[in-house]
Amino acid sequence: MQVVAAVFQEAEKILVCRRKIDLHNGGLWEFPGGKREPDESFEHALAREVAEELHVRIDAGQLSGCSLGNYVHQTGSLVIELHCFMVLQWQGEFVPTDHDQIKWCAVEELRSMQLSAADVPFIDRIENYLQSV
Repeated sequence: MQVVAAVFQEAEKILVCRRKIDLHNGGLWEFPGGKREPDESFEHALAREVAEELHVRIDAGQLSGCSLGNYVHQTGSLVIELHCFMVLQWQGEFVPTDHDQIKWCAVEELRSMQLSAADVPFIDRIENYLQSV
C-alpha cells in the first residue's frame, strides 16, 4: 500500500497529529496523510488527504523538490510504502478529523514521542533537511 505524509514546518517546529483512540494506530502520533489512490500522483494524494484530514489546502505543484523520500515498513502481512514531503506553505486553519490532538514540536521532541513506526525513520531526514536550509 502506498501512503503519503506531510511534514508541516513552521519556524523550527514540526506538526504532529495524534490518531483518535478508536482508529487504527489510535493514540500514536504521526505526520498527517493517507493512502494514495490509483493513477494519483503522490503530491496530489497528499493535497487531497491533507484537505480531508486537516481542512487545509496545499499546492501539490509546490511539493516537487520537497520530498524526504520513502520508507517501506512491514507489520505482519501489511506492507506500507510511505512517501513523506516537507510542507512549508498552506492555506487555512488546522481542523483535525482523524486526530484528537495536534502539536507543534521541535525535532528533538519527536524522538521521545510515541510515533507511528512508519514515521520514525523520517526524524533523521527532517533534521538533515532543517540543517541544510
